[in-house]
Amino acid sequence: FTLLHCAAYHGWLDVVKQLIKDHQYNPDCKDDGGNTPLSKARSNGKHSVVDYLETYIAELESRCYEAFNYGRRDEALRLLKQVEDPRTVKSKKNFTLLHCAAYHGWLDVVKELI
Repeated sequence: FTLLHCAAYHGWLDVVKQLIKDHQYNPDCKDDGGNTPLSKARSNGKHSVVDYLETYIAELESRCYEAFNYGRRDEALRLLKQVEDPRTVKSKKNFTLLHCAAYHGWLDVVKELI
């Protein structure tokens, strides 16, 4: 259980934003029970936090795919650490991060994604 889980559960949107942007909290982190900040906010009816986290996570996945696709290795690896399940990140044509890593010859990343 992190500060981000607590802030999301209580609906403290400004705190959620600050923890993610200023303190690099992972928006998809899980507590010991497997709950994410998003699931905590959703279960407590905190719609503004739910909307923010859903949008932030979707944009994060999009930025991660773009970094992989264009071969921006450092950025791709940094963003990869923030994505809950890299196997679900795909382009509109269903190309995955694994496809991109293989294309760029990033064998270590390919091994991590398999």
